[in-house]
Amino acid sequence: MKKVVIIHPLQEYTKYFEKEVMFTANNCDFPVSKIEKEFDIIFSRHENLYRAIILPSEDTRDKPDTSLLTERIKLRENDIVLSDSNPYKKLKLFIYPKWNEVLKKVVYGLNVKKSDTLIVGGFMLDDCVEKFAWCAKKHGYNVFIDELISDYFYLYLKGYILGIDTSPFTKFYRIEDKQKIIQKRRKILFDSKN
Repeated sequence: MKKVVIIHPLQEYTKYFEKEVMFTANNCDFPVSKIEKEFDIIFSRHENLYRAIILPSEDTRDKPDTSLLTERIKLRENDIVLSDSNPYKKLKLFIYPKWNEVLKKVVYGLNVKKSDTLIVGGFMLDDCVEKFAWCAKKHGYNVFIDELISDYFYLYLKGYILGIDTSPFTKFYRIEDKQKIIQKRRKILFDSKN
């Protein structure tokens, strides 16, 4: 069974990236109405699957601070919202949660079995998302990264606006294949410039 984990989908992050995309669209005379609806697509992927939303904790309690959650996520009945036991002010100082503890909460909350597939996304892909994914992989779980439910979604959207073809890029892959994927992208980008 597939289960989804979205790390730190915070309002502050989505607003920042959306503002960047809109700036690009306005500077390129791209119809803003064409991309406005795209912003909701990021979190509607995998809507029919069980999802765990990981948020920083309220200051001293191990309770998720839901006031930080992006308005783009429409919580459903079967979603679970978990705390990473790390207040947001620590996260801003690059003091990270204990990913082993977060993984335990996800495994318990979503009833994850070793035979299940964990699909991981969120903010930022090259930081917290990747750290959580590697933690889950080291504990024997089958882990995939979905870039389209991460900050990379906004990069692809900007590329679309600028006319950059990102279709050859693999956007859904096993965590252990990430380095190969990056090398392949570099080759595609380098070859397209020559």
